[in-house]
Amino acid sequence: MNKCDQKNSIVNLSNSILKRFGVQPFHATNPLVDSLIKGKKKIIVLLFDGLGKNIIDLHLSTKDNLKKHIIGEMSATFPPTTVASTNGFLSGKFPSENGWMAWSQYFASIDQNVNVFPNVNSQTQQSIGEENIMRKVGNYPSIIELINKKHGKEIAFDLKRYPIDEKGPKTLQKLFKMVKKSAESSEETFTYGYWTEPDSLLQGRGTKSKRVLAYIKKIDRMVGRFAQKNDDFTILVIADHGMVDVEYLKMHDHLDLLSLETRPFSFEKRAANFYVEKKYHLLFKKLFNQYYGQYFELFTKEEVIANELFGPNPISELSHSFLGDFLAVSTSNKSLLDYHEDHLLKAHHGGSTLEEYQIYINYFEGKK
Repeated sequence: MNKCDQKNSIVNLSNSILKRFGVQPFHATNPLVDSLIKGKKKIIVLLFDGLGKNIIDLHLSTKDNLKKHIIGEMSATFPPTTVASTNGFLSGKFPSENGWMAWSQYFASIDQNVNVFPNVNSQTQQSIGEENIMRKVGNYPSIIELINKKHGKEIAFDLKRYPIDEKGPKTLQKLFKMVKKSAESSEETFTYGYWTEPDSLLQGRGTKSKRVLAYIKKIDRMVGRFAQKNDDFTILVIADHGMVDVEYLKMHDHLDLLSLETRPFSFEKRAANFYVEKKYHLLFKKLFNQYYGQYFELFTKEEVIANELFGPNPISELSHSFLGDFLAVSTSNKSLLDYHEDHLLKAHHGGSTLEEYQIYINYFEGKK
């Protein structure tokens, strides 16, 4: 099974940003990025959700801007999914440390699986309250806050697409305008811009869709134009993960296995976090490997921690609280379902294929 490269990941790039702005890094930095941004005054990181290496390779050629400006590769976090990778970047820490593990996490305090970004019950999609439960228990000082605290003024900015941020940009054009304004607001700045595409398009249409191709071409043109018009900006373009076209395995086809769950699994359909009574552990392991072993690798909680799948040990108390008894990680294009869903995604992420892990680092050099 492929794992996160904890010496060359999105978290390490984040720590390079901290180092550049005089903040003590939490982890090893990316030496190449360190050398490229050293002394640069206006640094921008643009993260396009789902625009991993395999998606760029599929849709862009060496004539396109992003392909021409590749300076390296890095790994997503495990699991390679938005919750884990973007919070890994913004915290400078791995999921084993910050508690932001996956899309759906089980909260014992309310006995519910919760989709942590929208703050809804994972099964019913009903809101669990106005206050985001994960932000309440897993709040952390972001690299934006740490940089601003170090400099005693606002020189770092976090721009996310509306409605994630109510004041955020609603269009790509607006994103670039807001990034430019932030970058020019002081002599020395760091700006992080996050855009939700092409992830949602890929999920709805699959990796080979013409709509996906057209949108990625649009991103490529706009990034190239922005870099050309603002040659005093140093721009890094990255993703949080790649995407693969998926097929679903319905656990209702094996009720002897499904009946051993104490609740629906959490985390991801390609990194399923199971809760099973201890007396059934051996039976669960036997049946799971019998039915799904060719598509998934199964780990006990102890093996998850020992293998440092979510990041370096010691694992935090918060992160540990979200681990179930078993973790099943997809090594194929298969995803698991343990309850009925009306809408199934055509492409997804969160498993352990290289296509999901690998991210290009695209670099547009600024003069200053």
